[in-house]
Amino acid sequence: MKKITIFAFVKNRFLTVLILNLVCLTSFQMVLAQEKNVQSLIQDLNHDDNRIRRDAALYLSQLAGTSSDVIEAVPALIKALGDSQQQVWFHSITALSKLGPDAAPAIPELINDLREMRRRSVNAKWYRSAYTLGQIGEAAVEPILEACDHSKPSVRAGAAKAMEWIPEASAQLAPVLIKLLEDEDEAVREIAAESLSLLPEPALKLLQETIHHESAATRKVTYIALGKAGLRAKRTSQSLLQRIEKEADPELLAIGIDALAKMEVNDSSFFTFLMNHFESEETQVQQSVANAMLSLPPAQMIPIFIGFLESKNESIQLRAANLLGHIGSKAAPALQSLIKVIDNEATNTSQADAFKNALVSIGPLGIPALLEHISLVEPNSGSFWAVDLLAEYGMVGVSNLEKALENNNPRQILAVMGAFATMGATAIDAEESIVRMTQHASPPIRAAAAQSLASIGIKPAKLSSLIEPLLNDKNLTVRQSAVASLRKSPEAAAEQLGKLNDLLNDPDPGMRENALLAIASTGNQASDLVEEVAMLLADSTPTVQMAAIKTLGFIGNAPDLALRQMDWLARNGNETSLLNVLNSLGRMGDRPVAYLSLFESNLSNADDGIRESAFKGYIAIEKNNEQLLVAMIQVLSDESIAMRHASLKAMASMREDAAEAIPHLIDRLDHDEDQDLALGALRFMPSQIEFMEDYMASLEHKDPGVRHFGCRALGRLGGDAISALPKLKNARSDKYRFVRDEAKKAIQRIED
Repeated sequence: MKKITIFAFVKNRFLTVLILNLVCLTSFQMVLAQEKNVQSLIQDLNHDDNRIRRDAALYLSQLAGTSSDVIEAVPALIKALGDSQQQVWFHSITALSKLGPDAAPAIPELINDLREMRRRSVNAKWYRSAYTLGQIGEAAVEPILEACDHSKPSVRAGAAKAMEWIPEASAQLAPVLIKLLEDEDEAVREIAAESLSLLPEPALKLLQETIHHESAATRKVTYIALGKAGLRAKRTSQSLLQRIEKEADPELLAIGIDALAKMEVNDSSFFTFLMNHFESEETQVQQSVANAMLSLPPAQMIPIFIGFLESKNESIQLRAANLLGHIGSKAAPALQSLIKVIDNEATNTSQADAFKNALVSIGPLGIPALLEHISLVEPNSGSFWAVDLLAEYGMVGVSNLEKALENNNPRQILAVMGAFATMGATAIDAEESIVRMTQHASPPIRAAAAQSLASIGIKPAKLSSLIEPLLNDKNLTVRQSAVASLRKSPEAAAEQLGKLNDLLNDPDPGMRENALLAIASTGNQASDLVEEVAMLLADSTPTVQMAAIKTLGFIGNAPDLALRQMDWLARNGNETSLLNVLNSLGRMGDRPVAYLSLFESNLSNADDGIRESAFKGYIAIEKNNEQLLVAMIQVLSDESIAMRHASLKAMASMREDAAEAIPHLIDRLDHDEDQDLALGALRFMPSQIEFMEDYMASLEHKDPGVRHFGCRALGRLGGDAISALPKLKNARSDKYRFVRDEAKKAIQRIED
């Protein structure tokens, strides 16, 4: 507590000093401004030095709000509005806006500055000029009204904008703004509507008259203005509702609905209107209706949305579900209806996902509903989706799921354990609850708890100690689950290698298989168990044999007898045996060199997976680079992309020893899927004069990377590539800089 107090004190002290410094700086500037009389500042405002003019304008803007003497500077400030320096202009117009009515002589210049307005970005000059006119107030009304007839739309728009800040003249301005709603320019119409929405009566009353205007453009900005006015325009709601019921344009209909929603209209006629348009296929209308419905009291809308869930129209169902999700926890009464829809076998996957998202969006209140559903349906009814959905609640749902364990309902507990396993580390806070379930009387629950423990990110040492009792459980399913959980944590499995070794003799084949795979997860840490694992190559159960083969591969070693057994299984067994043996032997480095013929004989196997495993194993075992390169070159024409890519990567690792493959690598440059890896391998190869024509041809390739390679390869040849100079000089104008730069380097090397 003491440290926090000291920190707070230091922090507050720092803020206090900072504020005082800012105040002092402002005060200092004010003192400077006051020390300079207005006349001297006026002279400075005409100085040739930009900095002096800027400071003069700044000081005048600071004095404008406190000293009436600044009125004398109005002519100079008006002149400064044309200054080329942005800061001089800004401080000058700021001073004029602060002077308000006293700045009336600036009106003509300000209106003149309204001539330019960018549609897609903020134009400071246009905006500040309109604002200053508004601050001048009633004196600017007549000139502003005249500007509304100006030939330039930007001036008319600026005049409309200025009216926003003269509420005291609304009675005089409103009729003109109404007229501007019919302007030919869209920006003028929109700004006039915005100003009308901000002015007091009679502006809003006049807007009611344009609701029924014959021009769609005028009606559009009228609707927008009423929407911006919001509650202040609520008296126009019935008139607006009557008009938009007749709108054929979806955009205008949507804007009108938005306006009524912003007015917070909630009467039966509007409600009926929304209901009638809920089935609209127009996207804009759909969105506006949805937003309007969400603005109404949830208690009023939720029963309606629940009713829509029963619609035969799939689109209506989905919209209703989305809206219920947007409402959130208050939509809890809809949970059972959503579950019913999801559980409907006729619901397709994409729809079901939308309903599931809605259910989760309602929040953790959906967890009890899902658990109740799980406890009522038959285990094999296909409602496993509910178990998966529990995990979607993530961290916010963990505590609710833990509470469900207190009910001691087996189905619910299994569902919660499954959810925790899916959540992974997100469910780490549920560790104690899961540990408690490992001691439950029900074997399936103990087994599920073991799986959950392995998923939530417990440290390996702790996981090992928690799983150890389950490895000795009387129930086979629990023991199998415990072993399977160790597979998820190699470090924990390594601590239990002794027990896993014992389980290799378990009478149940599934247990032996799981124990082998858990041992495999530890890699060469299980090297002391090689003999025991090899014994299971003769197991009567094929799946155990396959697991033993895989495990020896991950350990990376095997006794000679085991190698001979694996070779026999590969040659006399099925394709699964062959594939597993190839993968396993391929992981043992050069240990199985005596079985190289097994790999060679399968380099042309019809099965892509077997062929790829054979090739990768061959690369790992064969040490004769000449023979290896022959095989690699042959593979470059293989139909399997994986095979070709394995060969290209291997060639890159051989570097210059793979130089004989250069023409074949160049050939792969014309194949998009191999191009990058072929280039990567070629970069490690020395340039050779006999391939100069190929290098030159590369300069005209469509891919810049290939052109870059061609330049580099020719440059490495030096003077021997003098005949390539014309093409290299053309490459200096390549579209890509890195190609141009490489061409210049190549030319320099050749000419030197």
